Amino acid sequence: MNKSIEISVVVNTCNFEKYIKKCMNSILSQTFDLNKVEILVIDDCSDDETLKILDWYSKKHKNIKVIKSESHIGNQAIVKNLGIHKAVGKYITFLDGDDYFAKTALADLYTQIEEDKINLVLGGLVRVTKKKNIIPWDYKQPFMQLEMLKTSVTENPKILSVLLHKFVGLVNTSFLRESEIKFNEELPIYCSEAFVKQVLIKAKTFSYMPNLVYNYRVRNQDKDVSLSHVHSYEISHEVGKLDAILYEYCQKLNVIKSVYGVINYILVRNAIFRLDYDFNKLPEELKEEVLINYLNLMKRANVYSIRRFNKLNTLIIKLINEENYEQAISLLSVKLSKEYYEERLENLKGRDVKLENVKKSKSWIITSPIRMVKKMYTNIKEQISNPLLLICYFMTKSYYGKKNIWLIGERNDQAEDNGYHLFKYCRTHRPDLNLYYIIDKDAKQLENVKSYGNIIYHSSFKHKLMMLHAKVYISAYHFLTFSFPRPGREFQKKFAKYINAKEVFLQHGVYIHDVSKWTFKEKNPYDLFITSSEYERQYVIKELGYEKQTVKNVGLSRFDNLYKNDVKREILIMPTWRDFLRHQSRKQFVYSEYYRRYNDLINDSRFIEMLERYDLKVNFYIHSEMQRFIDLFNFENERIVIHTKQQASVQNLLKENSLLITDYSSVSADFLYMDKAVILYQFDPEKFHYRPSEYIRYRDMGKVVNEKELVLDELEKFIQNDFKLNAKQSKKAKEIFNVRDRNNCYRTIKSIEEMEIRAN
Repeated sequence: MNKSIEISVVVNTCNFEKYIKKCMNSILSQTFDLNKVEILVIDDCSDDETLKILDWYSKKHKNIKVIKSESHIGNQAIVKNLGIHKAVGKYITFLDGDDYFAKTALADLYTQIEEDKINLVLGGLVRVTKKKNIIPWDYKQPFMQLEMLKTSVTENPKILSVLLHKFVGLVNTSFLRESEIKFNEELPIYCSEAFVKQVLIKAKTFSYMPNLVYNYRVRNQDKDVSLSHVHSYEISHEVGKLDAILYEYCQKLNVIKSVYGVINYILVRNAIFRLDYDFNKLPEELKEEVLINYLNLMKRANVYSIRRFNKLNTLIIKLINEENYEQAISLLSVKLSKEYYEERLENLKGRDVKLENVKKSKSWIITSPIRMVKKMYTNIKEQISNPLLLICYFMTKSYYGKKNIWLIGERNDQAEDNGYHLFKYCRTHRPDLNLYYIIDKDAKQLENVKSYGNIIYHSSFKHKLMMLHAKVYISAYHFLTFSFPRPGREFQKKFAKYINAKEVFLQHGVYIHDVSKWTFKEKNPYDLFITSSEYERQYVIKELGYEKQTVKNVGLSRFDNLYKNDVKREILIMPTWRDFLRHQSRKQFVYSEYYRRYNDLINDSRFIEMLERYDLKVNFYIHSEMQRFIDLFNFENERIVIHTKQQASVQNLLKENSLLITDYSSVSADFLYMDKAVILYQFDPEKFHYRPSEYIRYRDMGKVVNEKELVLDELEKFIQNDFKLNAKQSKKAKEIFNVRDRNNCYRTIKSIEEMEIRAN
């Protein structure tokens, strides 16, 4: 620690040109002695005027140090942890670059923490909107109105219900480091909340003063999107992680009874309150998944928690706990009026919100007839269709029971992966099999399968009936998620006693990642698991927990079609998706490192010159989960063509191109299978949602690089070698894919038939 520096202020910025001056001026105008203050500004790769403004401040004030990130991190937890690491002050505090301090904030906090000789002091916060400043209702609770409060979380656990989203106070820097408390980098949304709660629990004794410290700017998310804004989908996943982390932390400190119940209540309360704002933005298929995530969270909620919820939230919790997702979705989908929310925030004063108040809101009244008709229609439809389905099932059981029905599918709008190729093979070479393909009636790729017959439209009555008669479900994806009649889990629950099919998993890509977190026997107990190589088979047996007889190394069905018949002098750029990016807004996405790296590559002058010199064309195709952003990539070169999933065949792209540039995509294995060159541009391995596999490694697939210049260096080498693999790479390809005879579909069908024989 630097003895002359009492306080380190860590400021995080990213494209805050409109707000950073007010932020910096609020620090520089403090009544506290600025000679004792260190201002650490960590900029997350701003590309507006933010850095220019910060440079001006740092030249005028020697106590300002600006740390510039070379690439966009996109995770405030990482940025703030860097601040903890770099800080030299006795105490530390944090300020977002679009927020600002009250004039006496540092002086008030410093005086209190020194007088009380403690490690932590907290202060007041207001939410700053365009119309007015609002004191959050949490801060209006009686115990928060005291002139001064010196307490602990065990004595006063209610303190955990406030100071949720921002750290508003001073904490001893040495105490943080010795306690190993950091912002959790797996919780980019809730990292501050986890940090505050861990500090409160660990500090034992702390002080709270009601003096205003922090002005929290609430930005208009329709016109001025904050980078921290995310959809309910990410929130539902992350709040579950936060709950687990804090539960474990409370266990270690033996404060489960006194503290954890309050924490769980706060998490559920705030998560459901956040749901109200953006639940309607989610795709229909994700809404149920969000509610299931909250159901798992609520399983730990105790009696204390449930008693304290207002009546609207209690109703939502009751519906979710009863797994009545349809009504919960309907209630959450009502967009409450803006005026109602403002009134709720301003006048709540710690009291329960009555359900009657919600029913008086404008949007509830306006949408009431629509909801009533929709509910009546749904109820009538269910009352008719469910018994009718069972009647039809029993009437046709003797007929279809002898047919040995197999159902196959991929994503509900897709027909191009392993499921499609196996279906095509069967309709051509094994027409004796009663195999039906499930796909949306309006899917663009319906044309791929329509001519083969045996098509079932997703969620049709025929689909539901065949689900009950089928003996085998086959998919390259999770069958329940993509191929059950909608809503999938509800159908599964209602008709569980009639569903007796075996499940076959074809996969949709070679396991070059460790997927044990998502795919393992206890979670997805497949009856037959198809792999592409012996390496992969060993991974599925040893790491995912499947029995040897369940896992068959017969090759992926789509590999039968991977023959090189018309390879062109073209380069395929095909980056995969990022879990943390797929539900971001378009404004947020253009600030991501993912966007910047690939947009820079296709616009690079050296890259363009290389295309001209060697007379090459580039095909650019990003993962289907990211394709809503594809028009944001900008370039002016006729040699580069952007493809979408609506008009391009992924397999044709793989077959026709001479070289692949990807990052972590398993299509690299398809390229290696064809003895073609791959460059893996892995600039963000720490952010990618899968860990690398130890069985088939990225470097086995191709050349791994992390910088654009290295991509171009490797590309030029391959071009000059006429895109040929070197001897080492060819040897590895033969080692991994030791059988390449275009009989994978044949072996897969044989394995399914053997599975049925074993079962009978």
